[in-house]
Amino acid sequence: LRSLLLCLLQQKLSLQKNSFRERLLDINKVIGCFSLVRWLFRLLLSLTNRRS
Repeated sequence: LRSLLLCLLQQKLSLQKNSFRERLLDINKVIGCFSLVRWLFRLLLSLTNRRS
């Protein structure tokens, strides 16, 4: 019974590690999208500044 519990605990820990990695990847994606949006925003601002 104890070994079964240990096995379950290890699986739970490995699942948490995987979800943590996935969260990090999601954060990287969000940061990438954010920087892209910021770059586009700067581009639009520079274009509007040139016109005026």
